[in-house]
Amino acid sequence: MANPDLLFDGDPEQAAVNPANTQILDDHVCCAAQELFLRTSDDTYFGAEYPATVASLDDADQLERFSSRTGPRWKYMGEDSPQHTMDIRSIDDRQIELYDRLRDRTLTSLPFGDALRDAHPGAIYHHQKESYRVTEAEFDADRVLLKSVNTMGYTRPLTEKRITIEEEFKTGGLASQETVSVGFADLTVAEEVTGYMLYDHPSDEDGVERAFDEPLPERTIRTRGLYFTIPPQIEQDIKAASEEEDGFLASIHALEHALISLFPLEILCARRDVGGLSTEYHPHTGWSTIFVHDGHPGGVGLTREAFGKLETMLERTLEMLSSCPCEDGCPSCVHSPQCGNANRTLNKRLAIRLLKQLLEVPVQP
Repeated sequence: MANPDLLFDGDPEQAAVNPANTQILDDHVCCAAQELFLRTSDDTYFGAEYPATVASLDDADQLERFSSRTGPRWKYMGEDSPQHTMDIRSIDDRQIELYDRLRDRTLTSLPFGDALRDAHPGAIYHHQKESYRVTEAEFDADRVLLKSVNTMGYTRPLTEKRITIEEEFKTGGLASQETVSVGFADLTVAEEVTGYMLYDHPSDEDGVERAFDEPLPERTIRTRGLYFTIPPQIEQDIKAASEEEDGFLASIHALEHALISLFPLEILCARRDVGGLSTEYHPHTGWSTIFVHDGHPGGVGLTREAFGKLETMLERTLEMLSSCPCEDGCPSCVHSPQCGNANRTLNKRLAIRLLKQLLEVPVQP
């Protein structure tokens, strides 16, 4: 284990939540109302959207208002138990059924976003120690057809992503580098699975790239995320130090991966709970920009928590990259199992140089 002191001697991970997430607020308010009547003062727990949520649920006959000596109250009036009808594992309301055609049975269901990544046409899907290949994806009917196969292989999706900044909540900079802009914002994240990599067995390092006959639906979510820019003078330095034409892109891509890999050490989450994008130019900032966003609709508080400790996380990222014994990058530092580019265009050496510039650590010539 590398850096065991960080695990055993460090502070526990911070639990981040977003109780005001409008994507899940309706369900949570209904659950609360079934257990105990609601009051107008409960916005203390549910945030600024609480009054509008209660009014909407009242109009939909999910809540009923009644009067009391201390003011209005609301009780739950739905027919079903809200605790049993809401999904505690996913915010995505749309579920895709995975259907075993030969055995005429439903294996399981996946949220729409997960199905696009893990159950696209041609995907190898592993379920309860059996392997299946997706033969047909009927996303219009919310169904995917699979057949059992005998294989040690696996697939990884290839994706393209766009991020639009809808509203900025907080902005600032790095104490070590004032020209770096840092922000926490409401984002629209659009992602399309454009193809996939097929690997014959777990130790296969050179997969085969496959394309789809027809494009898959694009998934778009509104969520929260942080971003930070790379000043032009630092960008030029990285390009001058690079031996490849795409060296700068490889440096910010590697930094994005490495930073995301440390999220579970700082914040109570899994690596796939957050996503990222590194771009050489973003129209909102006008500069090269690295984004890290919550992977769930509405945001669950992960990147909000990281925004307040970004500089510390960048310092730990530099420490992790510098101490990793590999030469060109590995799964312990810059390779990511969620990468939509098959971990191509990564440069660990330049990512270290970039981090040193951002943190004003002396750089070896």
